[in-house]
Amino acid sequence: MPNQKNRKLPFWFIPAAIASLVASVAVAFILTETFKPSPTPTQPSTTQTGTNAPGTHMAYPLDAKDIERQFNQATSQPRPDVRAVILNHHLLAGSLIANTLHAVGNIPKTIILISPNHFELGAGNFITSDYDWSTDFGTLHANTQLIATLADAGLIIDPSIFPHEHGVANIVPYIAHEFPHATLVPIAVRTGASDTAIQTLAGAIAANATADTLIVTSVDFSHTLTSPEANFHDTQALTALASLDVASAKRADVDSPNALALTLTALKLIGAKHFMLIDHSNAAKITQKPNMQDVTSYITGIFEPGDATAEPSLHMLALGDTMLDRYVKKHIESNGLDSYFDSRPRFWLGTDITLANLEGCFTDFAPRALDPNNLMFTFNPELLSTLRAYQFTTFNLANNHTLNFGDTGLSQCRQYIKDSGLTAYGDPKNREKLSTITDMHDTRVGFVGYNALEATPLSDITNEIARIRPDVDFLIVTPHWGNEYHTSESASQVKAAHAFIDAGADLVLGTHPHVIQPIEMYKDKMIFYSLGNFIFDQMFSEDTRTGLGVGVALTSHTADFWLFPFSNADFTLTFLNGEKHDMLLAELAQKSEVSDELQSQIKEGHIIYSY
Repeated sequence: MPNQKNRKLPFWFIPAAIASLVASVAVAFILTETFKPSPTPTQPSTTQTGTNAPGTHMAYPLDAKDIERQFNQATSQPRPDVRAVILNHHLLAGSLIANTLHAVGNIPKTIILISPNHFELGAGNFITSDYDWSTDFGTLHANTQLIATLADAGLIIDPSIFPHEHGVANIVPYIAHEFPHATLVPIAVRTGASDTAIQTLAGAIAANATADTLIVTSVDFSHTLTSPEANFHDTQALTALASLDVASAKRADVDSPNALALTLTALKLIGAKHFMLIDHSNAAKITQKPNMQDVTSYITGIFEPGDATAEPSLHMLALGDTMLDRYVKKHIESNGLDSYFDSRPRFWLGTDITLANLEGCFTDFAPRALDPNNLMFTFNPELLSTLRAYQFTTFNLANNHTLNFGDTGLSQCRQYIKDSGLTAYGDPKNREKLSTITDMHDTRVGFVGYNALEATPLSDITNEIARIRPDVDFLIVTPHWGNEYHTSESASQVKAAHAFIDAGADLVLGTHPHVIQPIEMYKDKMIFYSLGNFIFDQMFSEDTRTGLGVGVALTSHTADFWLFPFSNADFTLTFLNGEKHDMLLAELAQKSEVSDELQSQIKEGHIIYSY
């Protein structure tokens, strides 16, 4: 029998009864989806749930005793006025589902269950079913009246997709246990839903939601990553939830950004903006396999009436020298720019800003003849659409190659980047457009570029830092400096970096040496003297074939940096792991001017501290 509010959280795995069904295609999908990318749109097997009778769906056949045990062991404290919950649908983490619903202290009469449309089935952006749902805890009836009302806002009735949609079928038994008398409106959201369509349906949901309506959003977060990568992505998703920032949510590493956007848009209209985290875990933690390479993460929480609570924060992936001409161009013409990213496509999600230094410009000029000694770089502007698809946002132009085709080439580059909806800043002569300011979830981030190869007074840059400092929450300086192929920083780099921080910079990210250089902490601010090459054709040494991606998460009092070393050999990006990963970070830690504690953190690939 359902036990309304007397439970504690267990450490739970998929019951043996489910494991015995692994031969079924659909069940195999449920068990393994934790460790795979989002599925491609194919027609799944109908053996997962079937249909009990016309007008009735059968929920996924979970063991009722296991669900009872999960609710009985839940530890979350029930809250009296919960309007929405975010929970996972991977059954590996079924205990988190129970713990989240346990936090709902009020008893809803209507539940709107929002899920990804995993298989992109049906015709329409938002699909529902007016069938009832049969579970071991009784039948949940469809709210046909609300379904009919929402049809005017784009909701389409198509029950045929729901026997296959585990984002709904896996959750229904938990809802039936906790709220057996509630009526249900399931909504499966396709990836192609436009912002306008999302706003229209969200408005209709908000207009018809009452105090006894509960929105349940069934989504899983970071997929097919390592735990450090997943944790980096999750910091951005947590901020998007806490700030109800729809644009940021659409950049999150989640199986349905549109489902998340629909939820947050509706909650802003309802006025339920206060987010409280219930659980944050992932498959590696649950299975106790810390070296797992294909982690899915789980963020669960509740929304209550009130204001958003997110503080100003920055979430960014920083990358080094990027050159798309010469032998890189030759590779792209045969294999596509996607070939650099498609071995780890989800790594490039889950951040608000992705920053790289452009060693050249996007122009209309014809490239020079293929020659290893050619140092005049021009990039095909059509490549910008691919970079944007992989969530690149921002490019530094303050370097020694962005005037390869003169002021005309630089002007074309700035315009092409702008027309692509992306951001460029910095000037190769340090004369104009030195900086830019980016706004996101009530946070302002300033970027200042500096080409140290130009004979420019350092005061020109420190004055620019001081000028925009009062207008931003965080300020990043990206100098192009140092000696090529030197794996240690120069005295002039150190002098300039300290001056930037003294003037108000929060972080310094250097480029130009084409190799990784050490890290320094100065006045609680981090300096990465060189990130090395990101995409380049300098294959003549191990150092030039190796780069460092830096995941950045800053608040007003904490700093997190994740270190992602990779190889760009053979014109592909391969993230280092195992012995190579450990050796590179150990060497970087040994060379870096930081405390013993920070050296240990560099070796682990995650720097975290408070200030």
